[in-house]
Amino acid sequence: MTQQERLVNRALEYARRGWFVFPIDPRDKAPIPARDKDANGQPIDGTGGFYKSTRDNDQIVAWWDEHPAAMIGVRTGMAAGSIILPMAERVSRLTEGVEIIRRLWTESRVTHHGRHWQLDDLSIHPRPLQQIHEVIDTLA
Repeated sequence: MTQQERLVNRALEYARRGWFVFPIDPRDKAPIPARDKDANGQPIDGTGGFYKSTRDNDQIVAWWDEHPAAMIGVRTGMAAGSIILPMAERVSRLTEGVEIIRRLWTESRVTHHGRHWQLDDLSIHPRPLQQIHEVIDTLA
C-alpha cells in the first residue's frame, strides 16, 4: 500500500467515525482548501481551510488524488461537535484534579469548590494502603 493510499484510507476512516477532515500541506502545515472568491475575485473570509472540512468520501478521495502527500486535518470546535481545551485550561484542570485526588486519599471527607470541580462531602473507599507523599507525579 502506498503512502497516499494509507493517508486517504485513514482520512476516510476518520470520516466514517463522524469526523470532518481536510488536507494539510506537509511543508508549511497550512490547510489546502482555498477560500471561495467574491464577484471581484477577492477571497471570502471563513470559506477555506477547515471551513471546507467534510465527511464526503468523494471529496476526500479527490483531495488526496490532487495532493497525495497531504497530511490529514481534523476540524474541532463546536461546529464539529467537539471541544478541544487550550493547553492552559488542560493544565489547570489537571492540577486541580490531582489536588482533589490527593485530598481524597488523605482526608476522610472532602468538600471542594474550585474553578473546575465542585464536590460536597465526598469520600472514597477503600482508601490507599500506602502513605501518600506530598508529590504526585503525572506523566503524559
